[in-house]
Amino acid sequence: MENEGENGVGADGTTRSWGYVLAVSLIILVGAGLIYLNRPHPETGRESENLSIYYMMPPDCEDCDPSMIDEISSELKIEIKGIRTRIVPRPNILVIFGDRADMGLANSRLNILSILCEFANITRACELRDELRDIEFAVDCLNRYNVSSNSVIFYTEEGCDHCNRMNPWIRQLRRENYTFYTIDLADENRTRIADECLYNILDLRGNIPQFACAALGKNHMGAFTSIEEMREFAENCRNA
Repeated sequence: MENEGENGVGADGTTRSWGYVLAVSLIILVGAGLIYLNRPHPETGRESENLSIYYMMPPDCEDCDPSMIDEISSELKIEIKGIRTRIVPRPNILVIFGDRADMGLANSRLNILSILCEFANITRACELRDELRDIEFAVDCLNRYNVSSNSVIFYTEEGCDHCNRMNPWIRQLRRENYTFYTIDLADENRTRIADECLYNILDLRGNIPQFACAALGKNHMGAFTSIEEMREFAENCRNA
């Protein structure tokens, strides 16, 4: 049986071989007490839908990132157990949910959140995945216009008194080497950038000052109450 799995050829042989490896790995995990069979799903709390998640790392892994896994685990309020194993050549996420087992490449935050959304049905993972996709889209789009995603986007329009009151602070922070990119609704070329790149971040209707940071996917609606508050937003954007 073992030789047949290892020596199979073509798609069927590859499938049998991988299925054999996965089956063996699951048996090992269960035997080692690493799979908790009575753990409820974190979103539904139903005992019948058990969920266990493992971050599988090969020895001497070059693109493994346990700190990222810890961060995601904390954000989602779920346990992701790290294990070292030779059955994967690169970091993978193994999801055991009810009577299903799925694996996927875990080489980026987006990949991991996508796996946890699609395979484990974790609602918050889906939300974070979508937010990250919006950020990546905005960053790539701004790059096409040679606009840094770490610049604070100042979305303004003529006749907006609250917007005009922000200008002296913006000039001061520019002297402190913070980068601001102004998009005035009267400037068709720049509003095109907002329409194409920032529709998921900005409220394109205008009427009030807005400060967006594409690198963070954040938008501050309305005027800042102090230059210190504006500086903190610009600093976080610059360091994102």
